Amino acid sequence: MKQSGLSCSTKMANGGGSGSWYPSPTGRQPPVPGWRSSPTMIIAILACLSVANFYLSVSHAPSLGGYQTRQPSQGLLEVSVQGGGGGGTAAAAAAGAAGGRGEAGVAVDQAHSLRSENSSSSSSSLSSVFSLSSSLSSLAKFSSSSLKCINGQCGGYGVLGRSGGRGEGTRPSRSTLSTRRLEPTLTIWTVLRDLVNATLTSSGQADARAWLETIGTYNSILSWIALGPGVRVILFGRPDVCAFVNREVRPALRRLSKKHSSEDVQHGAGADPAAAAGEVEDDGGEQEQEDVQARLQCLDIPCISPEYDVPSYDCLYETAERESTTPYIMYSNSDMIYFHDLLTALDSVVGHMALVSSDGGGVPLTTEGNGVADGVRGGRAAAGGGGGGGGIGVGRDGGDVGAFLMIGERTDVGYPFVIDFGDPRWGSRFVGYVRKHGRPHGPLGMDYFVYARNKFPKIPPFLVGRIRWDNWIVAYFNGHPAAVSIDCTEVIFAVHQNHMKVGGSHLREGTDHNTRLTVGAFKRDPKLTGTLADVDFRLVGTVAGKIVPYVGGGGGGDAAAAGGGQVSAVDVSAWFKPWGNVGHHHLSSSSSSSLFTSSSSSSSSSSSSYTSLSAEHGRPTCPNCWLERNDQSLDVLLMRQARNDTIIIATVTAGYLDFALNWVCFLQRVNLTNFLLHAAEPDVHDSLRERGLPSFLYQEDAFEKSSETYRKEGPIDYGTVEYQALMYSRTCFINKILRKNYSVLLCDLDVLFLRNPFPFFDPSLDIQGAKHKEKKISGGFIFFRATDLTISLWSKVIWQHKQIYRKILNMTKFDPHSMTEQEVTNMYLLNNSTKGLRWGQIPVHIVADGKRFFIDKETQKRGEWPAALHNNFIIGHGRKKRRFVKVGLWVLDDNEKCQKFPADPFLPPADSSKLSYAIKILCYNRPEHLSNLLSALLAADYSAFNGRVSLDIFIDYPDEEDAKNATIVARREECVTIARSFPWPADRGELRVIPRSVHMGLAGQWLTSWFPTCDTEVAMVLEDDNVVAPQFFQWLHSAVRRYFLDPAEHDSRLYGICMQSQHMIPGKNVYGKKTWELLPPGTTFFRYQQPSTWGPVFFAKQWAEFVSWYNSKTEDPDFNPYFSNMITNEWFMKRGGGRGVWSAWWMRFIAERGWYGLYTNFPNQMALVVNKRAAGVNFPRDLGDNSPMVEGQLAPYMTDFPSLRDLPLFDFHFNQIMEDPSILEGRGVYSDFYNVDTESEVA
Repeated sequence: MKQSGLSCSTKMANGGGSGSWYPSPTGRQPPVPGWRSSPTMIIAILACLSVANFYLSVSHAPSLGGYQTRQPSQGLLEVSVQGGGGGGTAAAAAAGAAGGRGEAGVAVDQAHSLRSENSSSSSSSLSSVFSLSSSLSSLAKFSSSSLKCINGQCGGYGVLGRSGGRGEGTRPSRSTLSTRRLEPTLTIWTVLRDLVNATLTSSGQADARAWLETIGTYNSILSWIALGPGVRVILFGRPDVCAFVNREVRPALRRLSKKHSSEDVQHGAGADPAAAAGEVEDDGGEQEQEDVQARLQCLDIPCISPEYDVPSYDCLYETAERESTTPYIMYSNSDMIYFHDLLTALDSVVGHMALVSSDGGGVPLTTEGNGVADGVRGGRAAAGGGGGGGGIGVGRDGGDVGAFLMIGERTDVGYPFVIDFGDPRWGSRFVGYVRKHGRPHGPLGMDYFVYARNKFPKIPPFLVGRIRWDNWIVAYFNGHPAAVSIDCTEVIFAVHQNHMKVGGSHLREGTDHNTRLTVGAFKRDPKLTGTLADVDFRLVGTVAGKIVPYVGGGGGGDAAAAGGGQVSAVDVSAWFKPWGNVGHHHLSSSSSSSLFTSSSSSSSSSSSSYTSLSAEHGRPTCPNCWLERNDQSLDVLLMRQARNDTIIIATVTAGYLDFALNWVCFLQRVNLTNFLLHAAEPDVHDSLRERGLPSFLYQEDAFEKSSETYRKEGPIDYGTVEYQALMYSRTCFINKILRKNYSVLLCDLDVLFLRNPFPFFDPSLDIQGAKHKEKKISGGFIFFRATDLTISLWSKVIWQHKQIYRKILNMTKFDPHSMTEQEVTNMYLLNNSTKGLRWGQIPVHIVADGKRFFIDKETQKRGEWPAALHNNFIIGHGRKKRRFVKVGLWVLDDNEKCQKFPADPFLPPADSSKLSYAIKILCYNRPEHLSNLLSALLAADYSAFNGRVSLDIFIDYPDEEDAKNATIVARREECVTIARSFPWPADRGELRVIPRSVHMGLAGQWLTSWFPTCDTEVAMVLEDDNVVAPQFFQWLHSAVRRYFLDPAEHDSRLYGICMQSQHMIPGKNVYGKKTWELLPPGTTFFRYQQPSTWGPVFFAKQWAEFVSWYNSKTEDPDFNPYFSNMITNEWFMKRGGGRGVWSAWWMRFIAERGWYGLYTNFPNQMALVVNKRAAGVNFPRDLGDNSPMVEGQLAPYMTDFPSLRDLPLFDFHFNQIMEDPSILEGRGVYSDFYNVDTESEVA
């Protein structure tokens, strides 16, 4: 948002966020300029470096202080301090510095980076409560450590993700932890098969298949609960399912929970002196059992299809969403086993999604101290130490992270065993078995979907256990422009326990039902687009050189600065599909341990924690995962990009890459997103993808040879052999899309869109192209409807063009104007070769070619506003670009970024209570008219406003000629006398009379009458032959409150309010018609670009912008403020040129900015300000009132003010603007044919 320098307040808020001040026991102190300049800070950092070295050395020991270490739960589940917690006072600054930058692999300073090569070989079982893992590479890795810090104020990370842990880095007692439970973050839900009389022994089963299903269900449920307290499980099933859960699963959970609690107390006694001495009653076991049982819920199936007697997915998904209280939800088949790589992968994905949040929502980049004691967000530690917080803390208020879908391929294995989750080595044994006997299922083996709550689409009533429903979901996320699909196969080890199938899902009754639903929803088979092959991203594990500094930690306690992290500069401005940044970003997130496993010295050689299994099952871990853009199929790209089954296609080569970017800028301006760039070269494809642009690489050669055969350095221009090779490839690409039933708007890169062209196309035609010469169409702008007749004709064009291209290759010289795909197309169209095909030309005022716009300038002279402009009738990259630059249609900056469009809007006034009005009267030598105006102002009703209304009267000085005329001089003096004696009430506002000491002229009077000093000041300018209605101010104040002060209605393009009745349309093509003759019926107010000169009301920021622009433009003595084909241009020329007429500058400025004013359309053209049209500069003689004066209160116009966006908007030619008003911006430049010479660029 653009914030003007105008301000009504003299107070300036001290800037600075986290880290601005260091609190101390004695109060606030000035901020420390930098750690290098602070000896105390340097000593503190060195102290923490010493502590860090100490802990690195002891991290290889089997225990610390008698407490057998266990991998602390972190990451997604029990998010704590990935960004590091700071201390509560300035003395704890070292602690904050140690953990302040978050887990991003970045030290506090590169000079003090702490490398840990010696610990790289340590096993994961040695990972301790201090979170010193084998991958520790810098001080930032201490972000989740309980360091022994200065004065015991460091706090930092308590076990299980709780911020807390005071003083010596000791673990809080079990009784303390039990009262601070974390709420679940992920809900896993499934629908179970019938489990009638199910037991875990084969003797109780009717058949082997039922027994295997029972074992698989049991193993799966326990493995999900075993993921930790951040996971909740919801099971849907018939009554026998819940009976099985109560009979077999819950008792197992009680046994395991009790075993875990006893082991935990045994191993942890040394860490808590009070617990070791028996001084603290350990009630954690019972509490933990209650937590575990509460995280498992069994519900009846909410809906059964009466026709097929099976559940349907639509209400299952809805019920799961309703029953879940977690920010993230996962559907899984009931026979799947997962490990903690699922959680760390989700943590990583959520971190990426937080970056792409459009409204600043989602998981925050940094979290501020907010008093939450459990470390889910930032804040004070429970024990009074440092804050938890920071980083990608995904907790109970994870926020809005956008729509995403995590999916992956499963690994199948036959495993007819009940897993003993009480065995600390169950994970290692199970993974070893899977590695030996398991097999990847293939890309159709998608058995889980992870998504954000309230971000899942409403799905059709698919039947459970049948095909296609999963393809439908994946196709939705693959193709939706505001959603992201992610293949996590490489990171998430998802194991499917095979059972004996009785027929495949495609053979079951109801399969046709699902198939009909999918095809009906997408118009195309989602099996083509709903696969792993077509996801947006792949989640990739740790790769050397791909680590990107990500986020810093939130400081804690009373001082964000004491541990405040820093956010690394990551450009994510374009991370929205389809404009997604395709670079590789990663998120650091630590791994978590199982609730039911612990590491001990006896098992250090083979890890028992889930995190170590990642290495065993051959997949990367996710401390440093990153997203890699996936190359999607043409089907998915078309589904995602097309709107109404229509796509815009342009072909790009390296030499015209900058034209492609400029082309995209203009598409964005007119809000056209349904485009796809045809990359003709691999390097171009990569470059476009890196910029986040939708691109598809397609190469086709007439001889099926490599495209390198006919490549050339630099741009490929019209008339060359390489150009015809490129056109053949493009022709084939268009045919490929048409055959997929998508209509295509084909255009060259030198075609720019100034408006949306689709409303101008004839819906009855199969093919319509921009007019070329008399009877032909241009090959650079053609709209193809995907009809059988279109495809038939285009197939002929391809065949004929291929023959011509082969001839060209054998010719030393060829005619570039006749041997082209454009001429082949026109030949078939004119010869009516395809019977029944309907085609036509697009009029030149809709799509203007280079001759009409740049050479003849007919577009500007006629005041036309084309939908598209083709920069043809000229050859060469450089010459085409210079043309665009001259008329302001090259909008790439030096960094090849689109210039900001629209311009930054002005913010509405922050304090409406400071609203004030200034009335400016401009006069010279017409005392009788001045008296009438002053009398009318005095008689007006100002009772609706309690603020100040000042009155300034400017009286111009005679020029050299008038100074010799005694009558003129006397009448001017009479004006001065009338002004000085005017009884303007002092309690209403100040009266200032300003007789000019030099001649200003009318333009000078206007341009120097107001220099606003406050953004809440509103000025009304009146010439002396104006008269106001008694209720003018009453209505004006109501309009100002509605359209200027109300933030919901504020539009910075609205420069002010026009009080006159505006009849004139300056565009020559409609001049002579009246505005009210062309307004839609029932219009009371409307927006119009033509400015008012009789009683206009200006807003401060807009007027200040105009004055600044005027001062810069007038520095060029050759610049004239004309534009387009306006009748006013002729008027200004007759008066010596537009440079001396203020309204000429104002009109040109409005045209460049795309601004407009608010006008009234009262009955009978009545107005609140009437001009007497007295003899003077504008009129040779008195002509009388320009319109009737308003009579009465004009109800309901005095109180009924519609929303501004609902009011019709018109340009200078009174074309109604149906698109977004921003498209008006810049038209004053590219329609200027007075100051711009483009004829010199004629071919």
